Amino acid sequence: MKYIKNKSSSLIATVAVVATTLVTRAQLTYAAPDEGGSDGFIGDAQAGISDIDAGGSIGTVPEILQSVVNILLFLIGAASVIMLIIGGLRFVLSAGDSQAAANARNTILYSIIGIVVAVAAYGIVGWVLGRLYT
Repeated sequence: MKYIKNKSSSLIATVAVVATTLVTRAQLTYAAPDEGGSDGFIGDAQAGISDIDAGGSIGTVPEILQSVVNILLFLIGAASVIMLIIGGLRFVLSAGDSQAAANARNTILYSIIGIVVAVAAYGIVGWVLGRLYT
């Protein structure tokens, strides 16, 4: 039984790392198409820098703050969803062990709390930035 738990933990960790890598790669490798015929992928000369104007400025303070917050909240949300999946798998694989099932329930509970906090933080930051810079 211990062998199965160790193998399943390794499988879960591997799937979590691969899924996170794929999602992050998909998020980071595409930029909006520009007028020069670029399709928006990183291999293009203009991809990823379309927000930088000729003066070298990246954007306004609210745009930068919103970008940073979006990236951080994406990471928090992704980690919470991964932990939710891991908690569910741990619960299924607890095999009647009450301590393992309790630990899995705690993992699920805390990951749901993480998702709620990430969504609430996104809303609060959007509201505050909207009030400050409009």
